[in-house]
Amino acid sequence: MKPKWRIGLIGPGRLGRAMVGELCRRGLPPQALAGRTQEKVVALAQRYGLRFCPMTEIHQTADLILLTVADDALASLATALSRSDGWQGKILLHTSGALDSNVLQPLRDVGARVGSLHPLQSFAGEERIPPGTVFGVEGDQAAKEAAEAIGQFLGGETFALPPGYKALYHAGACIAANFLVTITVLAGELFAAAGLAKEKVPAALLPLVENVVKNMGKLGPAQALTGPVSRGDAQTILRHIKALNDTRPDLLPLYLELSRRTLELAQANGLPAERVKAVEEILVRSNLEME
Repeated sequence: MKPKWRIGLIGPGRLGRAMVGELCRRGLPPQALAGRTQEKVVALAQRYGLRFCPMTEIHQTADLILLTVADDALASLATALSRSDGWQGKILLHTSGALDSNVLQPLRDVGARVGSLHPLQSFAGEERIPPGTVFGVEGDQAAKEAAEAIGQFLGGETFALPPGYKALYHAGACIAANFLVTITVLAGELFAAAGLAKEKVPAALLPLVENVVKNMGKLGPAQALTGPVSRGDAQTILRHIKALNDTRPDLLPLYLELSRRTLELAQANGLPAERVKAVEEILVRSNLEME
């Protein structure tokens, strides 16, 4: 069902462009766009045939406004917007993963209903919201209901976050998404140190990473686990530790901590106790040797 609100959007960055593109494709084009960088706002508005206006006037056209701006800009934006009249009954939803609706308190104080709608997704340029995206929502009751309706209209699923848990939720998202990139880069550095030409590293690693993600989707994260820790292959783990200690000792603490956490998963998956113990002893001894 198409939501009833007239939508406005402030912030034509990656997520803002994706939101605008998806809303237009689904037949609910924003009534007005605004942002700090006029050139970006005009370019996005012209691409989709939309109206643009100053940020402080957007609520004259829209009754639900999406704030797709950087986290550190939200507080000052809320303060600046609240200086205008006419916010009573308006709904504002920011899209920050780490901040809750309290960052919009100045707008709440002048009668607006505020909340947040965070897509649990990575946006790297394509102007669409992938179907099935999960949205974390919270805020004032009216704003939360609006966020749920928008998330579902965009083809996603929503879940309500309890007060005070937004940063914890976002830390989980960063571990899953951002740190995956970091770990893949570090793995590529080991490949290069082992003799693989740098330009060939992505082609070697990415199919492996993609297949693991695919298996997690089919089997669930725990059941998709493979590798020497999952098998309790103590001798292979010892070889890894020696190689890292000789070549990249800076990565050894990370390897040991991730191995320890992986061993917990392997144990839950039914790895025999004697194999768990053998790997555990190696990890503990290696940690002690680093101290």
